[in-house]
Amino acid sequence: MRPTSVVVGLLLLACAGCPPKTDPVEPRRRAQGNENERPFVSPRGRSDAVEADLRPGKGLVRDGRWTAALKAFGDVARRYPKDSRPLYYMGVCLINLKQTQRAIAAYRRAVKRKPHFFELWNNLGTALLVAQKASEAVGPLESAVRLQPKDYTGWLNLGLAYEAAGRLPKAARALERAARLMPSNANTHLALADVLRKLGRHAAALSRYDETIRRRPGDLYAHLGGVMMLSRLGREADALRRLSAVAKQKPKSARIPAVRGMILMRFKRYAKAEAAFGEAAKRKPRSAGFLLMIGRVQLLQGRHRQAVTTLKRTRILSKGRLRTINFYLAEAYRKQGKCRLAKPLYKKFVTAVKRGSLATRAAAHLKNCRR
Repeated sequence: MRPTSVVVGLLLLACAGCPPKTDPVEPRRRAQGNENERPFVSPRGRSDAVEADLRPGKGLVRDGRWTAALKAFGDVARRYPKDSRPLYYMGVCLINLKQTQRAIAAYRRAVKRKPHFFELWNNLGTALLVAQKASEAVGPLESAVRLQPKDYTGWLNLGLAYEAAGRLPKAARALERAARLMPSNANTHLALADVLRKLGRHAAALSRYDETIRRRPGDLYAHLGGVMMLSRLGREADALRRLSAVAKQKPKSARIPAVRGMILMRFKRYAKAEAAFGEAAKRKPRSAGFLLMIGRVQLLQGRHRQAVTTLKRTRILSKGRLRTINFYLAEAYRKQGKCRLAKPLYKKFVTAVKRGSLATRAAAHLKNCRR
């Protein structure tokens, strides 16, 4: 899974009032603010009394004192009930205090007061995205890019919203535009690489992963993404060679043997794949995902009883969070001729996951089991 700090980083960036060309997740700059801060200005084109009253709260934000800053901005909001700026900063504080629903409410009130303020629409959309309301996030972010079509942060967040909503072609176009506007931002290239991967455009995705690595050489996720794209392009030797180089940099990472296992599984080298997933599980014994992959390899080898045992352990370890366990456990039962045990698992999976190739397969098997 791609790191999810991009959205929150943009909210922090907007809070500090930084120019949009600042890297949204660069930690030192995010913590310290930016000395080139641009003040909000009144309709008359100069700083006003509200801006002066907001300064103490901004100082608290730079120190990471979110609760105190929220109180300070709340006091300003009560003194100026028609101004959108205190609500804007209150929203930023609430996001960082993990009170997302209150942040969304603050931004909704603010955009009614000042509908032509780009940062309000951008932060409303990103707050909805943090709250996992991707479909609702799209509208505010489309409003944001209409207001400032040359600001890359709006296009980046819009691309992330489209991706989360499953609108991948639109996500790719939005992220490509963000990359053109700010080619130095590694997060944009990484997000675009993931969308291109999901669209099956493996060569283009590899190019974007490589661009991310060029700008952020230590990004393990981008390295592993590039390795997987080489594998998808049929370049097994290149993929394993690059993975070995990454392993020297991150010798303790559990994800590296897991990716090796996925490559070997793709090329039907099942015994070595199982050993690789076993190594990953040893490095991270509480990970249900690695155990699930061992169960899948056992299924592919025809070791159905062992697969049932492994997948049952996986289900206990995951506490029901991995929905695909039901599909693979049902597969293991079906291949042993135990349709009575497979049917409820297929049904549970189809109910939870309504779309996708696995859901289609599960529905077909469920229909056959009923005959």
